[in-house]
Amino acid sequence: MSDFKEFLDKVLAPIRGEAQDEALPAAIILPSEAKAAAAVPEDELRRRYVAVAGAVFADALEHRALPVFADVLAWELAVIAHRYGSPATADIMQKFGAHLERLGAVDEAQREADKAREEGRLPS
Repeated sequence: MSDFKEFLDKVLAPIRGEAQDEALPAAIILPSEAKAAAAVPEDELRRRYVAVAGAVFADALEHRALPVFADVLAWELAVIAHRYGSPATADIMQKFGAHLERLGAVDEAQREADKAREEGRLPS
């Protein structure tokens, strides 16, 4: 992704409510320091964050840099946990566990469907 930085800057600038040249990494901006912005619906925020996280993950895959990506992601989660304490840490861990459980359930359902196809209980 040769234009990855430009893409990321364009995506993050409106979220931060700042000009692109003033943008700071999220870990540096505290909620009390952020400029007041119009309320954005949660589903729109989720869409934005998924797009950015997906692009960064794809970039890490492309550059075979998953260990770097995982380290940066772990750091950002640690910053959130440190700043917001035990409730934030518990929330992060609960959501992480729930996401892992969901992924496991999807995998299990796929295995069961594949087995049922092999046994002729489901059409191919």
